[in-house]
Amino acid sequence: MAVATPPWVTPYLEDPWVKVLSQLAPQFPPAGTDSNEDWQHFAIMCLTASAIIVLVGAVVGLAVLMRSCCCFGRRPTIQPSSKPVMCTSTLTLVLIAAGVFAYLAVGRKGMTDAVTQVDGLLGDVSTALQQGTALSQTGGNISAVFNATIPKCSTPEAKTQLESVAAQIETYRAAIEVYSTDVQALPKEVEDAKSGVNVLSLVVLYGFLGPLALVTVCCLAIFVVVCTTRGAGGRGRCSSCCIRSLGAALFAPAVIAVAVLTGSELGVGVAMSSFCRDVDTNALTVMHQLGNEVAYNITCSYITGGCVNPLTREMQQANNSITLLGQQLQTAEVKHLLSKDCNAPTAPTELANLVASTSAPLSTLRSLLDPTHVYPYYNTIVRENACTTMVSGLGWLVLSQIVVGLVFLPTLTCMADTFFGRWVAWHSQPLARPMRHPYATGQHLP
Repeated sequence: MAVATPPWVTPYLEDPWVKVLSQLAPQFPPAGTDSNEDWQHFAIMCLTASAIIVLVGAVVGLAVLMRSCCCFGRRPTIQPSSKPVMCTSTLTLVLIAAGVFAYLAVGRKGMTDAVTQVDGLLGDVSTALQQGTALSQTGGNISAVFNATIPKCSTPEAKTQLESVAAQIETYRAAIEVYSTDVQALPKEVEDAKSGVNVLSLVVLYGFLGPLALVTVCCLAIFVVVCTTRGAGGRGRCSSCCIRSLGAALFAPAVIAVAVLTGSELGVGVAMSSFCRDVDTNALTVMHQLGNEVAYNITCSYITGGCVNPLTREMQQANNSITLLGQQLQTAEVKHLLSKDCNAPTAPTELANLVASTSAPLSTLRSLLDPTHVYPYYNTIVRENACTTMVSGLGWLVLSQIVVGLVFLPTLTCMADTFFGRWVAWHSQPLARPMRHPYATGQHLP
């Protein structure tokens, strides 16, 4: 579920992270590169910042573990207060809520919009395939009617004069056949892209909720243990033992887990930022790397206009052929040859009706393949969502997890451990507490 964000808030949520992650991003592999070394070097450079995050998390997690296994501190001179621990726990939970809001308002919204746009694109591609199938079937019907008529022609001259009609039919069918072959694989590719976006959405969502859920559990555990100890007025020995055990078994592993997941998300964000520096060129680089020449030419034609779109080319050729065929069938000479010389009085009408039936599918294809119809999909999915909202969402995701998982959780763990250590010391030897002068406490008053 995405959170509705006022339009004046969006630039403050999106723009900063696009700029920051872009500064961390390495150079995207150049167009036309086929070297695996270039892509491996790019991946290593993207993971450099991630490795630093993981290393810091490992050090902090080890420090939390060592702190949980060792005793520090001195005997308190006043009764320890739980307010710092409680306030820090509350602040951590508030920061988690803020991180969730920022992600849902930016990153999750981008994912949802991208899925919606891919659904629309998938529908258009499926329609383009269906229209191509319909045109192919019509071409087969035209050919069947015409081929059934030719043997009935009484003279070789009539057959010769109808060869130009036969040539236009075959040209039309050949163009539609090539079109259908080119478009055949596109629905699956778009469906795969949709599945990839859905999987990425779930991975990022659970990758986001997982670390924050761990931190939330840790904060609530500390909060509950402190409240229970203060509310029951206990000596805190069991609570202190519980906090130390949780520090070794839960808090330290949670810090390391947050670091690993945060580093992974940062690596993805840096790679996306590198891609988005020159998104048009890099999109074509990725398409070239995938090795599908037809898909590359289609993408290139819509993004830059510098390539010939094979779908548009074949559709235009089919349209020209069927138009010429229709004009030939309307001439008196061809009508006479078919109805009289070939003894097929219904053939001209049947062929004319079949030719006319291609008008609607061809018109639909012209609309679907028009750049003004297709480019907005690319602009929305790639430029607006992937290169703005998703990158920003990952930025807020990484920041919130670093703050609450690598800063506040270790701090809170140490504060809770210190509090319970001092609490136990305060209650274990009440006679050893420092004495206060009665005039300082007001005990001399009657």
